[in-house]
Amino acid sequence: LAQSPNFKPAHIYLGRVYGHFAVQTEDGKILDEAITHFLKASLLDPADPESLFHMGRLYMDVKKYSAAEDQFEKVIKLNENYPLIHYYIGSANFLQGGKDNLERALKAGKIETQKNPNLAGAYILLGKIHKTKAEKETTPREKRVQFELCKQEYQKAVRLRPKDVSLYISLVSCYVGSGETDSALQIIKQFVKGEGTSGYAELYQLQGKIYEMKGDYQSAGVAYERYFGLNPGAPDRGQIENRLKPYYQFKKDP
Repeated sequence: LAQSPNFKPAHIYLGRVYGHFAVQTEDGKILDEAITHFLKASLLDPADPESLFHMGRLYMDVKKYSAAEDQFEKVIKLNENYPLIHYYIGSANFLQGGKDNLERALKAGKIETQKNPNLAGAYILLGKIHKTKAEKETTPREKRVQFELCKQEYQKAVRLRPKDVSLYISLVSCYVGSGETDSALQIIKQFVKGEGTSGYAELYQLQGKIYEMKGDYQSAGVAYERYFGLNPGAPDRGQIENRLKPYYQFKKDP
């Protein structure tokens, strides 16, 4: 910039660098510096939405979700097909929360799946939205409806990312929410059979919870012991052992 003050890419990269430090340090002055560079880049080339997009991402990172959405909307006005822009609009609204924001997030997520049906991100977002709506519902019927929609979205995401254990955990939680505990257990068993046990402590934690819900405390204890084996420092270990103490004798660590 010392040689070429109007070199747009340098302003964008400096904005991203300052933005990174602003997030790490929570320093408002550094955040302002990042925004200044993004604005300069935008003024140098008003038809290019890249700097606006990065500004929106930065606002999301510092939890200024309304400001983020404003920038993303400006991006759409310049380029409706900007990569993943509807996903980010949906994410900003989802993170902001509130009934109206959830509906806007839902709408944006659906648009993204239409534009990019082979990318898992939007399906994951829609799954989170439906799970959140299910948890807010007061009637059992509406809860089941939302959990069913949650399942459908995570199933699509799993087909695109079949090795992502976090998606299986989310999918199983939707099955549990809809009362389909047997199906939830089957999904866990199939995944573990295909992938092995190493590194998937959360799956065994969830398996233990499901068996506990069903009143099968022996199976719950076995699952929890596998969970403890993979996560020796599990923060909920004491609570789990106390709950199952009347029904299951946990092995002592060597």
